[in-house]
Amino acid sequence: ALLQTLSPEQVARLYSALDEDNREAREDFLEPPLAEQIGQRSERMQERLRPWFGPLNPTQRRQIAHWSNRTGEQNRLWLGNRLRWQQALRDALATRHQADFPRRLTRLLQQREHFADADYRKHQADMRQGLAELFSNLLGSADSQQRAQLNQRLRTLSRDLAEQLCARPSPPALTPS
Repeated sequence: ALLQTLSPEQVARLYSALDEDNREAREDFLEPPLAEQIGQRSERMQERLRPWFGPLNPTQRRQIAHWSNRTGEQNRLWLGNRLRWQQALRDALATRHQADFPRRLTRLLQQREHFADADYRKHQADMRQGLAELFSNLLGSADSQQRAQLNQRLRTLSRDLAEQLCARPSPPALTPS
């Protein structure tokens, strides 16, 4: 309902923000040479894993570098897929006053994979498999301290999720009429 009420100026600002984000993504993730993209991907993954494993050992860093190298031109495929989805969003917003807009928007938000091309879908399947293999290899090469840190993080995450699931909103306060 909110998107249906956007003014043309608001839509133009949204498009401008998307264009700026895409320009920055292209500069950061697509313009560097492929070898640099792969190296940056490896570094980002190591940074993401340190809170879970602590310092990574040389074997784990090599496993991450191998995974990153296998992903190849992930950045190009990712950005192309992002642009396709955004174009579908723009097309939907152009018809935001039509009766089928809620259905179109729901599909955009809940079925993102529908807007991906066959190359991207195949690559994503390969990426999921490669990521599963990487995590398996990392866990297999983890020392006892890393396993303890990982177990502690997982316990904390599990507790946090359980608290979120069990949290019930307080009933509204009743006020006298």
